[in-house]
Amino acid sequence: MHHQMKKHILYILTAGMLAAACEKLELPTQEEKNETENTIEQDKDSIEGDIPTEPPYHTPTINDTIAYIQNHGNTPETAYSVRDFKTHIPTYLSLTQGAIGWHNVYVTGYIVGHTPPNAHSIEKTVFGTGNVETNIVIADSPQENHYSNCIAIELTKSSTKSTETRNALNLSSNPQNLHRKVTIFGNIEPYKKALGIKNARKHIFH
Repeated sequence: MHHQMKKHILYILTAGMLAAACEKLELPTQEEKNETENTIEQDKDSIEGDIPTEPPYHTPTINDTIAYIQNHGNTPETAYSVRDFKTHIPTYLSLTQGAIGWHNVYVTGYIVGHTPPNAHSIEKTVFGTGNVETNIVIADSPQENHYSNCIAIELTKSSTKSTETRNALNLSSNPQNLHRKVTIFGNIEPYKKALGIKNARKHIFH
């Protein structure tokens, strides 16, 4: 009888363990599955939203360039910015196979420096004042310090107007012009081994 009682107790314990195991293995309902999937997607979206992304760089199309050229550079109000000058002018010249020597245009920017008299490249730009009257360098920002974001402006004495502009703009006689914004009228031509402005003969300070 003692043996039968042990057998009966063992049976009860085994049945209880099986019931507990079945309870643990209970499968989730469809609603619980959907809730879990939604939580995962929300967490994924949250993580992806926290990752900074760079805006796509906009490369001007041919139509962009043509539209810009047609609507800029003809008046002080539509003067080329330095960035757009460097972006659109080379593109336009390559599209039209135009001769380099584009007269009567306006460009605007901040006076940031000059190139030394013996320097033949804008790469030699000196960002600051100096004893130079023959050129200035302009940029879109008064704090610019890299030549690739600049345009060199030739200052000559080829006419009364160009002499007046040279006298008013050069940093040798006018160190206070450093970081001053100005709109300049002249010709687009190769200058200092890049496209620049030669024979500057009008200027408007801002």
